[in-house]
Amino acid sequence: MSIIKLELIDSIDAFQTLEPEWNKLLERSNSASVFLSWEWMYTWWDVYGKVNSDLAILLAYKDGVLLGIAPMCVTKKNLLGFFPYRTVHFIGEQKVAADHLDIIVERGREIDICENFINYYLNKTDYDKIEMHSLRHDSSILETIRQWPETDNKYVSIRVGTVCPFIRLPDSWEEYLLGLSRKTRENLRRRIRLILEKLGGELVEVKDLSSVKEIFRKLVEQHQANWTSKEKLGSYGTMKFRLFHERLIEKLFPKGTILFHALKVKKEIIAVYYSFLMGGRLMFYSTGYDKNWEKYSPGTALLGIVIKRAIDLCLSEFDFLRGESNYKYRWTKQSRKDMDVDIWRSRWIKMIEEIRLWLRDRAIFLLKKITPGMIYARMRKANQYRKLR
Repeated sequence: MSIIKLELIDSIDAFQTLEPEWNKLLERSNSASVFLSWEWMYTWWDVYGKVNSDLAILLAYKDGVLLGIAPMCVTKKNLLGFFPYRTVHFIGEQKVAADHLDIIVERGREIDICENFINYYLNKTDYDKIEMHSLRHDSSILETIRQWPETDNKYVSIRVGTVCPFIRLPDSWEEYLLGLSRKTRENLRRRIRLILEKLGGELVEVKDLSSVKEIFRKLVEQHQANWTSKEKLGSYGTMKFRLFHERLIEKLFPKGTILFHALKVKKEIIAVYYSFLMGGRLMFYSTGYDKNWEKYSPGTALLGIVIKRAIDLCLSEFDFLRGESNYKYRWTKQSRKDMDVDIWRSRWIKMIEEIRLWLRDRAIFLLKKITPGMIYARMRKANQYRKLR
């Protein structure tokens, strides 16, 4: 009986050659997602990873056939500024809002391959922690871990990471509308009719790479304008984030994995949606709209048009990805939870990390309680006290 053989990929040259095998295995897995594609992972590594981390990709072969990929890297961190440790984590996860991450395994081989991968990383004495954040809600890693007995070298934490609302798409647009509240349904129809019929708007589906670069620049401009008006940085506020997506678009747009939809009125782009298409699912990533047209709700109208387009294409799902913004739950009541899994080799590092997370969460809670109104009221009270003195 042949055994599973593991191969460590720790050089960028070897990583670069994996593209064909990587994506073919992704198609044979239950984890098909743009966030696990070779293009996403390699682009992230090129832009973000190679400066501060080392590659630690594991390949699993049996009889010369690739059955599994653990898309991981290793980063040195400091706990509370005093305790250095090395953590193994997903490539492509940090700084770019990647969801539904997982180990890529051929269907039917998930449990044994996952067990082999995790044991390999745990048995490496220079790795202190395995960090699998934004892990698919139904990942076989979760089932593998739940089968473990409590042992000296496996200290596990499993918690909810991000919540991702989604729509399980019906057979027709009218059937979908009937599932919405009456108020939402009527408002949506009115907004779409206003823009498409009364204002003469049109849906633009970008087809060529030269046009998509211009649409992406428009998306960034509109997205950033909306966020900076709220005195916030915005997703595209860093050069590296923009560079990551520019390079990703060059790789994936020609393959039909990246879609851009825009609303145009009188030759002016008033809203843009940036999405990913893979495995029969449309994944909504980011949007921008022109604030000068805000009273017409162009973002809402375009979202409705894009969902209708997904239904017309017989797609199975529209995924809003991470975030529980109120507007998402006007479109759906369904959601799934990606999990954050941490596995430590040392009980002491686990305890210190949990204390750090508790202090962080407590600080965030207290900061949210201190509103600008409270600060103003306290300052005013202090000034009145000084006057009395």
